Amino acid sequence: PSRPLARDPAPMAPPPAVPSAMARATNTGTAPHGDAGQLPQAPAWSAPSERPGDRREPFWEEPSTPAMPVDTREDLPEPKGMKFEPSEAASGPIFARSPASLEPQSSAAADLGPDVVLSPRLQSAQAQAQALQEPSPAPASTTAAMPATPSRKPGFLRRAEGEARWQRPGVRLALGLGSLLLLLTAAAQLTWHYRDALSTQSPLARQWLGGVCEKLGCELQPWRRLDAFSVESTGLSEAASGNHYKFSLSLRNKSPWELATPWVELSLNDGNGKVLMKKALKPEDFANGRASTSANSEQALQLVFSTGRQRVNGYTVEIFYP
Repeated sequence: PSRPLARDPAPMAPPPAVPSAMARATNTGTAPHGDAGQLPQAPAWSAPSERPGDRREPFWEEPSTPAMPVDTREDLPEPKGMKFEPSEAASGPIFARSPASLEPQSSAAADLGPDVVLSPRLQSAQAQAQALQEPSPAPASTTAAMPATPSRKPGFLRRAEGEARWQRPGVRLALGLGSLLLLLTAAAQLTWHYRDALSTQSPLARQWLGGVCEKLGCELQPWRRLDAFSVESTGLSEAASGNHYKFSLSLRNKSPWELATPWVELSLNDGNGKVLMKKALKPEDFANGRASTSANSEQALQLVFSTGRQRVNGYTVEIFYP
């Protein structure tokens, strides 16, 4: 805002009195030095009367202090919830302040009276400003504060490190022991599964496996090998009246080891080829039947049975292991 001018200017001092010689020269119309033709004649003017007590010395009078402008904002209504009171530090001129006297913006809010009510938005902004102005403690160690982020290594370097890891003595020893343990486990499983074949082919293995089975509660049986048997001959004939029949079978073991005697499936048919009955016969069901057949030997099996009221006209034979 522009400053208003002073109401009345200060009175100016009267001009100094002209010396008497100049006054006399002016009144007579002649120059002081007697050169009449060089200067034009000045108009005559009457000098003020000089008395010993009326002479005034020249002086400088300070202008009166201009009146302060009237603040018209005092007539405006005071806003609700806000009351502004200027602090004493802000009343002086700006250039008179020192840098140390400048306070943060939050000091103005601290000078407000207890009757000041700020909106929630202004309160949050004030809190954020105070938090930003407060000095934060420096971290003790920047390296310790920041988490270590693993740097991404090239692919060939990662592969080289992986290969070197597997070449360590401890890793190689652990791998060797693990491989040995797996081999022993696989060998034990195979031995358990083929224990009958091993005991048949090797007397030493039969002795060792026999001792193990005594401790584990298992039993060694003859080796089952169906492809080593062949049916040499079969026959079905009437044994007596009343549909009694006699069935005979000859099995041959072609292998060099003693094998388990297979079971026999006997199917009986009527005159139309329809199956009347099927029987699964184990070696013990036959007369003089044995559970095993010696190497390169033949075993003859015979059985007598009755079909009741049904008459048998045909049959089929198959050998199998249950």
